Amino acid sequence: MNRKIKFRAWNSEDEVMFYSREDDFTYMEADRPDKKFGVIMQGALGYIAKGYPIMQFTGLHDRNGMQIYEGDILKYDHKAGVIREVKFELGCFMACNEYTDEFLSSVNSSSVIIGDIYTTPHLINNQAERLPEDGVPDVTEVP
Repeated sequence: MNRKIKFRAWNSEDEVMFYSREDDFTYMEADRPDKKFGVIMQGALGYIAKGYPIMQFTGLHDRNGMQIYEGDILKYDHKAGVIREVKFELGCFMACNEYTDEFLSSVNSSSVIIGDIYTTPHLINNQAERLPEDGVPDVTEVP
């Protein structure tokens, strides 16, 4: 598998996620229309030095074709109500919650990204929260 090496970084001060370019991950751009700026640093080390958490692209996509990164929150179609966080553990990407871990590659095609641990942390912190029937919350209502 030829996986693209890409990163994203969370800037908690401005509450904005930066994504690296596919051709140059030393330059990251904000994902919000009101934050029309980019940051050039010496790769991921610059973000780590500033205290920005770095998350790597897993090389996998959810059932809707969205790119899955570390820190994403997934809901499984085949297991009603199961919500897990994507982590890099034991040398591979895992889908984890407080009860069990699974290899991300075994569940990504039956999952949908419903948020991430920085912009929608309540989704992982409140596992009992009821989601709409389609399993995808309306994130426009998230504070």
